[in-house]
Amino acid sequence: SDGTALTLTAAPKKPVKLKLDTAMTWSRALDAKDAKDPEKAKQLLNQVVTEQPDFILARLDLAALAK
Repeated sequence: SDGTALTLTAAPKKPVKLKLDTAMTWSRALDAKDAKDPEKAKQLLNQVVTEQPDFILARLDLAALAK
């Protein structure tokens, strides 16, 4: 043995399963962000995060808009 050990501290997480309605709302939020309408984007992203709290990309988009 070369002394190398592999230690797993947590099981890999499953990918987030996104509901179609939530995905469509997120898409509309990204469209609003691209259209320079941050208030509408924030409203839609808040809705997405409420529906799917483990959807990290929506949380990151919301945090970016809060700056």
